[in-house]
Order: sequence, then C-alpha cells, then structure tokens
Amino acid sequence: MSNKISVYIIDDSAVVRQTVTAMLEYSPEICVTKVFSNPVLAQPSVLAEPPDVIILDIEMPQMDGITFLRWLMANKPIPVIICSSLTTTGAQLSVEALSLGAFEILTKPECGLKSFLESQREQFIKVVKQARFYRPKSSTEDINRAPAINVAMSTTNLAINTTDKVVAIGTSTGGRKRLSTYLVN
Repeated sequence: MSNKISVYIIDDSAVVRQTVTAMLEYSPEICVTKVFSNPVLAQPSVLAEPPDVIILDIEMPQMDGITFLRWLMANKPIPVIICSSLTTTGAQLSVEALSLGAFEILTKPECGLKSFLESQREQFIKVVKQARFYRPKSSTEDINRAPAINVAMSTTNLAINTTDKVVAIGTSTGGRKRLSTYLVN
C-alpha cells in the first residue's frame, strides 16, 4: 500500500477536476485516486475505498456539497476541503461547512479559474497535507459542547455603547467547532 495521501475531487467542473488533479500530483506525496462530477457518483466509492482527503465543491447537480458533507460526516467522517466560489459571497455557507466538519475553505474565483488554481498550487498542497491528519467527529457522536455565552444588550443601549475596538479570536484546528458554537449562538 502506498504512503501517498489519497485524494478524491468532487466538482462538476471538468476544468477544476483536471487542474486540481495536476497541481496536487505535482507533490510526490499526493495521489488523486478518483474524481467525480457530483457527490451521488462519489458515495459508493467513499464507502468502499475511502480516501485520506476529499476536495469538495458546494454547488453541483443532483446533490449539493453541503448535503454531501452532512451525509459524509454521519456515515464516513473524512477530512474535507471545500473549494467553491460560493464561499466568498455566501459566508453562511462557509460557517455551515466548518460546523459540519470541513477542515478548510478554499475560495475559487468565478473567472480566471485555471490560472488562479495554478497560482495557488503550494497552498492547496499544504492544506491537503495538513488535512490528512485531521479527524472529524461523526455527526452522530455526542459532542461535548461548551456552555453558551449570554450577552444581554438592549437595543437602546446598543448605539450608545458601541466602540471602535476589535476582538480577535484564534483557535487551533480542533477549536473551530467550539468557536462556532459561540459565534452562531
């Protein structure tokens, strides 16, 4: 058995599948073992021969990437890197994907796609290598949730008490799920 990182690419764009395959296989440590034009076609292979990492688009025919990610985390938790143009304008999709267990979000542009992907080769390779060691929890597992933070603020005091201060929060890979519980609640 090979020590290479096995990757599936699930994207309805033939250009994306071909370009991402070529750029990932530039690394001798990575092997794109299968590509699929939609998640429905990928499901049997994911169950029979699970890869180390999946690169997943969000908007596809027959089944969208979020629905597939939800199915995947309930049936066969595998590290997933979302690669979509929808994550720029749809920040809610990014939060949802991360809360479902996605490892990382890589945003692709709507035009100049091939040149963009090729310019991002080292970033994609780095993220795939990191994702290999990420172990998402099954969505059926009981997750120990931190108590919600209650912030009481009346709407009349909101305008008066605003400041120009910024709060920055950072987490490691394992802390993203817990942080999302604070941000979403």
